[in-house]
Amino acid sequence: MQKSEKKTDWHRHQWGVSTFLYVGAHSSLAIAYGKANGASSLHFHAEKHNAFLVQEGIIEIWGKGQIFLARVGPQEAYVSPAGEVHRMVFLTDATLYEFYRTKDGQILRLDDIARIEDGWVPGAKKVLSRAPATQDSAGNPCQAVW
Repeated sequence: MQKSEKKTDWHRHQWGVSTFLYVGAHSSLAIAYGKANGASSLHFHAEKHNAFLVQEGIIEIWGKGQIFLARVGPQEAYVSPAGEVHRMVFLTDATLYEFYRTKDGQILRLDDIARIEDGWVPGAKKVLSRAPATQDSAGNPCQAVW
């Protein structure tokens, strides 16, 4: 893909859809629409940081071992550094932007994703096998059943 080429092919996921708005040599920007109660795969990116900026709705970011990382609402963001295992869980229908930036000036690889566990479709309840934190660092309640 050429630097700054705009890509508008929609990618279907179990949790919703996304498309790249910009792809450059070292970064990319995608917009995603997720459905309430859906979740992305548990995965990580070895060579790129992944930032989530929520426009509408609420998502949670969970890490390996079902560790609660963040609740992200409208006009809030979360950055998952390269190598951090993470999953998006959609508490509501949500619109968000995903920004990817390579670490150490490497060339962006769109296929830099290692999936550990599948995501799920909206409406499929997932019960945590061990209890997560009941509050985040700001004192907001955490969801115990996905």
